[in-house]
Amino acid sequence: MRTLSDLYKESRDVAKVLSLQPTKVKFNKSLCTLLGKMYMTCLDDLDRYVYREGVLLIDPLYKAAVAELRRIMFCGEMLVTHWTSKDWWKSVITSSDSASLQEKVVLHLRELLACVNALKAIANASVKLPFGHHRRADLLPLEDCGLRMSDVEEACKRDVDSLMHSTKEFLQGRFHRTSTVKLARHLLAGFEAEFSNDGQHPHFIEYADVHIHNDKPLGEPGSSGSVYKCEFLGLMAAAKVFKCNPTNRMAVENEANLLSRMRHPNIVRFIGYTFDENRNVIVTELMSKDLRSYLDEKMSASDRGSPDLSLLEVINIMLQIAQAVNFLHENGVMHRDLKANNALVNVVEGGGQDEQQRLSLSSVQVKLTDFGLSKLKLNDSEYTTMMVGTTPWMAPEVFGDETNPEKYTKSADIYSFGMMFFEVLTGEIPYSGIPRSKLLQSIREGRRPCLPPSCPVHLCEFIKRCWATRATDRPHFSEICRVLVNFKGKILGVLYPSPQKFTMEDETEHI
Repeated sequence: MRTLSDLYKESRDVAKVLSLQPTKVKFNKSLCTLLGKMYMTCLDDLDRYVYREGVLLIDPLYKAAVAELRRIMFCGEMLVTHWTSKDWWKSVITSSDSASLQEKVVLHLRELLACVNALKAIANASVKLPFGHHRRADLLPLEDCGLRMSDVEEACKRDVDSLMHSTKEFLQGRFHRTSTVKLARHLLAGFEAEFSNDGQHPHFIEYADVHIHNDKPLGEPGSSGSVYKCEFLGLMAAAKVFKCNPTNRMAVENEANLLSRMRHPNIVRFIGYTFDENRNVIVTELMSKDLRSYLDEKMSASDRGSPDLSLLEVINIMLQIAQAVNFLHENGVMHRDLKANNALVNVVEGGGQDEQQRLSLSSVQVKLTDFGLSKLKLNDSEYTTMMVGTTPWMAPEVFGDETNPEKYTKSADIYSFGMMFFEVLTGEIPYSGIPRSKLLQSIREGRRPCLPPSCPVHLCEFIKRCWATRATDRPHFSEICRVLVNFKGKILGVLYPSPQKFTMEDETEHI
């Protein structure tokens, strides 16, 4: 079994390997160099805290934080491995959108810095030194480690320029397969549109280039369409298929237009849309399963009556969802149907000799999907369309009254996020077992699901704020992201060895 010393040394080995990887990567060489430099800088800084007279301190409080540091660096390692793929034309389609990739690297580095600062705070505490301002693990600026946002922007720009140049050279060559040429043209058109004045991505693709596997849908068919595996010019993808009629055609075009603008690492990557005389199709990146299926699997593997997930894993999942919705809201979009079924996951297993080691370092990548009910409004306009979403996750104001409909805002997504939090914590569907006839009345009267006794008091209070009856009592998603990062720091041991000791007073001091 890995010791703390093993995990820490493995983290340094990853940093060393990454610093040499630019010679092997097929694209994003500048970002790879930047990541390797940041890893080495962070670990060099951390050495001063976790070593005493050349000996690594083996403090039990380090355990969660060192394991999380190793997991985060493993995620970076997997990201760079993706860039070294021999089949890089397919990899680049799903990983090199400049805006999304830049945000992904920034979020990853902030997560790394928060974990490093948590370890420094624990080290200070272990030798009776004051915490100072590193007491909290917050959304730290990259400048804390000598990196500017412009450094990430410039690295992304250099990589995109290099990729565009390589793609143009490739297209000038001869004897390439037709599918590969089309894929290269699709890639180049996307980059050129991203940096054009209108910022619109080309999104119509040829129906003949999409081969849908009709044998089995991915998940249960929904009212807005069924999802199948497909191949787009040899790239495995997901196809959301609708019957062809004028209403569906308009809905598909609206969802495609919205998805083409939403470029974020925690939002499913849009590839294009197409249609023939029978079907309308939206093509996106392929993920392994939806979050609801993942929770069901974790429930089956547990003997506790709840998913086999640690509190840290729950926070990591919900933070990714919060980051995605925060991005939507900042861009004037309300999702309107947040629930575990509408989040997709990929599980990346960590390295190790046995299953326990692999699971301990595994990472769950979460991305929002299903934007069929989403609305784009470029200001904080109110919404009047009632009964939009799925009943157990819907905010009270969305039910409204047909004779006197209430207006609601993007705050209704925050309520749904609170219900998703309950769903991930417990594995249960909110209000399961309550008849629909009584459900609406229960929600309007302020009755909410019972959070598990194992949930820290402070986290319970925060979730209750999210599903508050009055929309004005709910936090904004920018605050939700900050608070979840702070929760994560506390779980890692920044303030207490046990997250059960959270108090409301502590958080209000640090938000």
